[in-house]
Amino acid sequence: MLIKVVLYQQDKPISHHVLELQANEFSLPSFSEEYYKSFDLKYVIEFEKNIDSVIDFSYQWTSNFKWYTASRLQPKVLKLINGKYIQSNSTEGYWEVNAKRRKELIWSLNPKKSCVLAKYTGEVDNKEYEYVNLFNPQKKFSLLVSEKGGIIWSRSKIPFSGIACFSDHCDFDTRENLELQRSFFKENDIKMTKGFFLYNYSKRKENASFEKDSDELMKWIEDGHELAYHSLSQSIKEDKDKVFEEFDNFTAPLPNIHTWMDHGYLPYNLSSSEKNNRTLNLFFDKMNSQNVSVVWNYIDTGTTTRGVINQLNLRHFTLKAFCNGIKELSLKDRMAKGIKNSLFHFYSDRNYTASYKLFASVFKPILDKKKVFELKELIVSFFPVFFSLLRIVFRWNTLKNKVYPLAKYNSVFYSNMINGTRFTVFQTLEMVDLVSSLSKENLNKFCEEKGVFIAHTYFSVPFKYHKGRMFSTPTEINHQVRANFEHLGSLIREKKLWNPTIYELKEYFENIENLEFFSDESGEIKVRNNFGYHLNQVQ
Repeated sequence: MLIKVVLYQQDKPISHHVLELQANEFSLPSFSEEYYKSFDLKYVIEFEKNIDSVIDFSYQWTSNFKWYTASRLQPKVLKLINGKYIQSNSTEGYWEVNAKRRKELIWSLNPKKSCVLAKYTGEVDNKEYEYVNLFNPQKKFSLLVSEKGGIIWSRSKIPFSGIACFSDHCDFDTRENLELQRSFFKENDIKMTKGFFLYNYSKRKENASFEKDSDELMKWIEDGHELAYHSLSQSIKEDKDKVFEEFDNFTAPLPNIHTWMDHGYLPYNLSSSEKNNRTLNLFFDKMNSQNVSVVWNYIDTGTTTRGVINQLNLRHFTLKAFCNGIKELSLKDRMAKGIKNSLFHFYSDRNYTASYKLFASVFKPILDKKKVFELKELIVSFFPVFFSLLRIVFRWNTLKNKVYPLAKYNSVFYSNMINGTRFTVFQTLEMVDLVSSLSKENLNKFCEEKGVFIAHTYFSVPFKYHKGRMFSTPTEINHQVRANFEHLGSLIREKKLWNPTIYELKEYFENIENLEFFSDESGEIKVRNNFGYHLNQVQ
């Protein structure tokens, strides 16, 4: 059995090879040292026979696909039409197969948009992206061949179940609604990573903080939740030097707070450090000194709605899927949500999002008659938004199924060494409408798919324009949201879902990259060390 292998860097072929099967394994050639710091390194592998079927994100065999992608969180196993099973020796990288080229497997090792950090630049805080290169030249890649089947591993601690993980941001938390939320989640056996402000400095006098509400926040820990820094305060002090002094001198109030989530435009945030002439190393050194090893900085895969909830299902992150999910809303709401989704997730371009933010900041006050008509600002912000949307309208059939750029590689978690210390970055799924997003239909389908979501939520948001919010009044939980969480709680108790905190999930995922598979003398694929992951053989 022979295969053809071409090594690529940024779609440019750099070497060609023909490999013969040796001891049930194809050892793939290594990239030379000159490419170690390059992005978009990949193998394009051509088999003698067509690919018949692949293991998809739900651990099921499927032959009915237009484009197959397997991320680090999916077992990489396929079957050829001659009955031979092919499996990767490593979980690293991404497998892709185009149904129109059934003999060809693409193994991308470090696509440029797979591991991303957000950073804010300029006077108006435009969001740009910095790409992280995780290519490890020490790794040896190979394809294992077997006639007996492959091995799949469970990404969930509850074998082959879905994972529902919540990060809740505390922008609108008060003492009163914290107590109501905690009681509600306890009733339904739901855990989460609860953001909190360490210092009591806010434009809202009723905002909760650890400084004045530590007794209540300690009860969240007692109930099994994780506390996470949502930066250090709700608002920014006018004296920037004092803001940095606050960050440089802060000490952890508890030893087991391991997660940090950026908030607002605070200048010491991971996303704002470089803009404020602070190196990322300085940020991570401070995190390390306070036992923080998990960070988030404004990377969302997309926005949840009906039919959009699984970060592993790429079909959820298209214009068509989002439009189908909001079709029951009013025309005004569909337009508002559709425009924002198109600019922030489909384009994910700093120029378009900056124009949208400027347009919204000018147009809404004019609409509310709180500001005089400012024609120049309105025109400057309107036309980039208008023409970007016009492109979608005229090319709808071409663009409607295109996967959002930051969703394509399912980078829910990735780890990187910074100054000799390992840090984990996680990517979330924005979840605003809890009625549609956590509907019984969505949750049941999510369980069937063995999906994953890390929700980016604001459970205490009070604004009436937030459709499907948790609180219908300051003291009452929306009855539809209550029913959804009761159903979610029942799925967790029935072990159809695993509901970890961010740090629990990080600890469980930590050794996925170290899983190593091999094919023994009899042609059976095995794992050298499963690190406690549940395994199944598939045929």
